[in-house]
Amino acid sequence: MSPLTARQSIAMIMFDLANGYRHQFGDAPFVLKAINTALKYYPTCVPLLPSRANYIDNRIKKERKKDNPDSENIADNIKLYKGTLARIDALGYKDMPPELYKEWVKSVELEKAKLKVKR
Repeated sequence: MSPLTARQSIAMIMFDLANGYRHQFGDAPFVLKAINTALKYYPTCVPLLPSRANYIDNRIKKERKKDNPDSENIADNIKLYKGTLARIDALGYKDMPPELYKEWVKSVELEKAKLKVKR
């Protein structure tokens, strides 16, 4: 693993900014703007891409709930959503299965216990 470049670090800070803004104010247009700008600096950043996909998915759901949904807007957003998922897949990202995650957590806890015993 190599350290992040300055541009990649800026992208990660923008990711944190977008998440904090989303937490405080919801899915405002600023969130997507920050994510898209961060992706210009770090296009292969795996945490940014699912965040972008989730934002677009929420936008699609919100539009579908309207009394008179804009089908062209929905179609455009679905295209963006699928494109984002394709980029995630192209990077080889896969969610960790719950069983594997539990095993990993146990191994980390065992390592912590070993370190405490050594001290």
